[in-house]
Amino acid sequence: MPINLAKIVKYCDSVDDIWTKLYARQREMKSEIDWIKKQWYYRRHGYWFFNNGKPTYITGTHHFYLQWFKIDVGSPKYRDRSRKHFLCMDFLHNYTYDFKEKIYDVKGNRLPNKFGDELEDTGHRTMFGLVYPKMRRAGASYESLAWMLNRITMTERAHSGIQGPDKTHGYRAFKKLVFAWRKLPFFFQPKFTGDNDPEVKLNFINKTTGDFNATLGLETQLTFATTNNGLHYDQEKLLDYLREEPGKTKLDNIYFSWDKIKNTLAQGDGAEIVGFALYPSTAGEMEKDGGENYFYMCRDSNYYERVPSGSTKTGMVLIFIPGDEGLEGYIDEYGMSVTDTPTEEQAAFIKRKIGAREHILGGRLHYLQRMTPEGNEKYLEHCRLYPLSIKDCFATSGGGIGFNEIILDKRMGELRFDQTATRRGNFDWEDGVFLGKVIWNDDPNGRWTVSKLLPDDKTNLRFWDEARGSWMPVNPGSHMHCSDPFNFDETEGSRQSMGGGICIERRKHIQGDSVPIQKWLTPDVVCTYSFRHADTTLFCEDMLMQTLYYGGRHNPESNNEMVRKYFKKHKCNGFLYYYKDEDGKFNKTAGYSLNTDMQTKILGSSVDFIERHGHRCNHLELLDQCKNLRGRKDITNKDLVAVFGGATHAIQEDYRVEEVADEEEDQWDLSPWVKKRRG
Repeated sequence: MPINLAKIVKYCDSVDDIWTKLYARQREMKSEIDWIKKQWYYRRHGYWFFNNGKPTYITGTHHFYLQWFKIDVGSPKYRDRSRKHFLCMDFLHNYTYDFKEKIYDVKGNRLPNKFGDELEDTGHRTMFGLVYPKMRRAGASYESLAWMLNRITMTERAHSGIQGPDKTHGYRAFKKLVFAWRKLPFFFQPKFTGDNDPEVKLNFINKTTGDFNATLGLETQLTFATTNNGLHYDQEKLLDYLREEPGKTKLDNIYFSWDKIKNTLAQGDGAEIVGFALYPSTAGEMEKDGGENYFYMCRDSNYYERVPSGSTKTGMVLIFIPGDEGLEGYIDEYGMSVTDTPTEEQAAFIKRKIGAREHILGGRLHYLQRMTPEGNEKYLEHCRLYPLSIKDCFATSGGGIGFNEIILDKRMGELRFDQTATRRGNFDWEDGVFLGKVIWNDDPNGRWTVSKLLPDDKTNLRFWDEARGSWMPVNPGSHMHCSDPFNFDETEGSRQSMGGGICIERRKHIQGDSVPIQKWLTPDVVCTYSFRHADTTLFCEDMLMQTLYYGGRHNPESNNEMVRKYFKKHKCNGFLYYYKDEDGKFNKTAGYSLNTDMQTKILGSSVDFIERHGHRCNHLELLDQCKNLRGRKDITNKDLVAVFGGATHAIQEDYRVEEVADEEEDQWDLSPWVKKRRG
């Protein structure tokens, strides 16, 4: 601030007093008044400057943040990471575009666009705001508060709100904003009622009594929600809404409550967007339930996946800035992130020979080298605290019972943002003819999740064996199925037990350490089933249709004999799988008994399968259940883990190795469907 202006401020008791003295001395203070005008110009239109010789633009809010917003350590420093965040906020607030070319599937669902597709101006806003999973201490909360304060103090008759995972967190964020408000220069302070430790709101109103013609100032207010309920601001009209740390919110489902919040930021059922929403959350501090809800919000905020209105599925846009940008200790004197090997100039300033990415990866390697469950847990925590990719933000802790959590975490991260790996639908009888041909029908609410369907001439391969009086599979070793209807008519606590099913395509193994695991010809999970019918007979029929479609053998859980009896009743017992005992004789009963000894065995086969093949398993729900398995006894609570173990154990124990399909003979994949689905 110019020295003459600073002197006036120092010796005045109020904002009104400052303006009175400045007005009286306006002729001699012309240069100082011009300087104030420039601050307003930069605040509204942004600021250009040379940063180490490079022309650099920052938004008006970013200039306001650096120049006048106060944080707990004083004035914020310039960071290139922050520049990107502020640019995103400004860009999305003024965003009025949709992709020019819109692609739809046969059912009328809009398919994703891609980078580089041409945009067209719709003439109206199409985005509500942004979701921002971030590393620890990235400064996004302060930057979001600066956005809110800057806007609310320049807008008439508006209301902005802050909501945290609970009242304490909400009030904490609100106090940070009040602190910054008190430090604003006089020329940015509108008339206000006073802010003596406000309990709920800050009013920017000139409170005058007895004069109905008095100027009431901006007539705006900024509040924080005293609950985490998404209905708190229902019926309000908000200029800005900050959901502080939404990944920590457990008692309110932020994904569902967002539908209520959207109504406060728009008019005409979302046709006219008038407000802006900010959803920053520290990835490493997410709670389990809150983090899962936040993940779904991030997934459905993909910039390239639009609905017919032109917005994303949520109306928000996911932004992500890797953890090696803005990492403390790896920022040069110009605020630039030293992500890779530093230049000579940067090395002299940060006094380091490596970049931030190498530092982060080195920390992760340290935890992995421990080869312990505790080391794996620390590794996952480190991924969340300093994410280098979006999937790192949602690295979850597992049960620590033997599954390779690194493989599970990596593959789950890939699948969470790839919705083309599987499809949902149902197997049905063609033309409704029972025991006729089984066909597949797509249905987004279907009972099955499949990653591989067969060519029509490879389905329903069976023949009648007169001697056995049963239908038999043409290729018994092509697939292994497993079903588990345990506790199907009961509930476990508040959770209804589901019927589980799975099918694994079998292939011959290439043995030898010289062959990389990625090139092994190995089994694939091709479909999973988790559903609760009102009638248990329908579950048995579903398992029969699945088995007849793919062929191979079916290994039912024999403690509950409904599936086994159903296959026999309809002359399909030739598809059932029988174990051999220690003497090499077939058991009299098909399937496996889920006793303590078998639980240990199927857990071992499941762990072994994930170790070898988990890197390309396409079934997220199955991997998630493996990830969250809490021990051997927990198998009965994980529908898919039980059948996964039953199928993998049967494959390990199978005596029909000569019947397994040859990989070169049967090359079946999903690529024709993927091309067709994408139009």
